[in-house]
Amino acid sequence: MKIALLPGGFKPPHLGHYNMAKYLADFADKVIIRIGQKEREGIRKELALEIRNYYKEFDPDSRSGKLVISVAQSPSPVRDVYDFVEQTAPEGSTVILGLGEKDASDGRYNSIPKFAEPRNIKAEIELVPPQAGGISGTRMREIIKSNNKEEFFKFIPDYLPEEIKEEIWTKLLDTTMPQDVEEMMGGTMNKQEMDKHNANMKKLSKHLSKVNSQGNMVPVPTKLTKGLRRKLYEEVTKDSIICNKCSWNWKIKDGGNDLYICHKCNHDNTPKLHEGRYDQEVLKQSRYVINVFNSTLGREYEEKLESKFEKIDYELQIDLIPNGTKTLGSLPYIVNGGADEYSISIQINYNPSLFPEAFNDLIAEVKDTLRHELEHLGQYYFGKEVEPDGTDPDDVPSFEYFTLDYEIPAFVQGLYKTAKTKKITLTQAIDEYLAQWEAELTPEEAAKVKQIWINWAKENLPAAQYQEQTNEMKLFSKEWWSDVIIEEIINEGGAAGHMAHPFDLPNVTTGRDLIKSFEVAADSLKNEPGAVKIDGVNASIRLLNNEGKREFAMDRGSKKALDLR
Repeated sequence: MKIALLPGGFKPPHLGHYNMAKYLADFADKVIIRIGQKEREGIRKELALEIRNYYKEFDPDSRSGKLVISVAQSPSPVRDVYDFVEQTAPEGSTVILGLGEKDASDGRYNSIPKFAEPRNIKAEIELVPPQAGGISGTRMREIIKSNNKEEFFKFIPDYLPEEIKEEIWTKLLDTTMPQDVEEMMGGTMNKQEMDKHNANMKKLSKHLSKVNSQGNMVPVPTKLTKGLRRKLYEEVTKDSIICNKCSWNWKIKDGGNDLYICHKCNHDNTPKLHEGRYDQEVLKQSRYVINVFNSTLGREYEEKLESKFEKIDYELQIDLIPNGTKTLGSLPYIVNGGADEYSISIQINYNPSLFPEAFNDLIAEVKDTLRHELEHLGQYYFGKEVEPDGTDPDDVPSFEYFTLDYEIPAFVQGLYKTAKTKKITLTQAIDEYLAQWEAELTPEEAAKVKQIWINWAKENLPAAQYQEQTNEMKLFSKEWWSDVIIEEIINEGGAAGHMAHPFDLPNVTTGRDLIKSFEVAADSLKNEPGAVKIDGVNASIRLLNNEGKREFAMDRGSKKALDLR
């Protein structure tokens, strides 16, 4: 049986997505479409599934009967594909993974054939050519934001009834912020700032819809409204540096080579990394998360916690979701984290039956995740010269994600803390971490990520320790043997003389001859199991000290001086 697998976000599903599935139907008996769990700019998995089902329901093409549409079982789309191959696909079947043009260079799926082999599954990757003019989900969301219904209808199936088209359009339009608000703010914001603002507005709209038990509106956190005027303030200060000692300020363009040196008091205002800055906050929040996890084990739990770190007011969102092996496979848990300018989110999908045994490992991972996201939160406030740009890790290959300018410090500082805790070098901590991503990084990519991270650490973490790389010795070279044999050489020999070396065999004059002699010997042993006997006595080997030299000798079982020595 041939099964095609088409994973993706599909937020929203468009004609290109749907035609990809039908393209794969020409190669397979069944096409399984897996919709990612993650929300994209207000479009949730439930709406994406509903729209996909509309496309299939009204499609007159017979290939639509091969399509099976479902939501991904794992929070990670890549993990979901591996789980399907390892656990769900029928043994002995052929699984065809369909990838679009933007995923062609994504190395995260390269190891699927290796994971499929134990279940006698043949795994293939099929690169699907661009469909419907190469339209993308990102472009579709932009069309929705611009309220261009006519353009939107060009990229959904034409056979849909008009009332269904209108229903799809209306539901998707409701997921975006009002057009008049976007126009009002668009004149003062660039694209990156607009993305942040849209996310903030989405959170603001949730608070505006809340009422308390008396039917009154719940007060809106001030941090959600300050973003509305933040841009106007930044226009005045973003091109200047203010000395944190004497308050003198100067234009960045006038700073010259010593940009951060105060022109008045000579104070160095270069942003500094604060080692251990997040330790107490990580400890406090991780204890709270684990205590909540412990008290709610086995049931779904959600909480939003108002928190403060130094000068930053932020919201910690906790989502605890119990799952079974169908979702997590053999994993006890999966921890996902995220952060923006005003909040940190921690989501734990877990298998209750594997606790409390997995608690210690979970605690360590929750701490690592919190530390990582606190670093991202701090990037907005602490003059770190990089800020997250909203890139979704699921949208880019792992190599690109690990080398984003704002992810590098988050990963390296977390691993630096790990190295200090485990009393190992930073190099070893990096190696251990990247080994977990063997399925998604090629050896060359892993080496590049490691070098980029170490280069950053050497510039920013002067106390970090490194393990210098040694020159690799050629296997079985003279230097290799000298390194292996550290005490004494053991000779072979004995009463019956020594075993013939390959170069002593008259019929061996080339490497090919040597290989042939091994093959002949192997065939002989297959036909007649080998045995060695002397005078009818089973042979045994002894380790002797022969005039200061160690020798292996054949034990003939005699009492002669030569044998007793």
